[in-house]
Amino acid sequence: MSGKFDAEKLNKIMAVIGEGHEEYVGYDPQEERGTLMDMLYNAVQYFGTEWFDSKRARDVLRERLNKDVPLPVVSTYLSRMKESGKLVCRGNRVHREYRLA
Repeated sequence: MSGKFDAEKLNKIMAVIGEGHEEYVGYDPQEERGTLMDMLYNAVQYFGTEWFDSKRARDVLRERLNKDVPLPVVSTYLSRMKESGKLVCRGNRVHREYRLA
């Protein structure tokens, strides 16, 4: 690849090397609303202090922001938000629930 590196080329590179690709899933160069992590965090604020799972978070992301993100990506990002202290969680690996910290 040569020339200017935009998001589309970066996505192709990340897909080829297989690392970090999920960081760029759903990126739309026409729509600068922040990172996917930011969009998901904004979407889960809809729940307030209510417990939710990754499926419900994905549904809110789809309905409110018109972003269709794979469930494993949503789960990964929710886990990262928990690790950073933005969310708390309960339950086991099979059925984990989150809420805002």
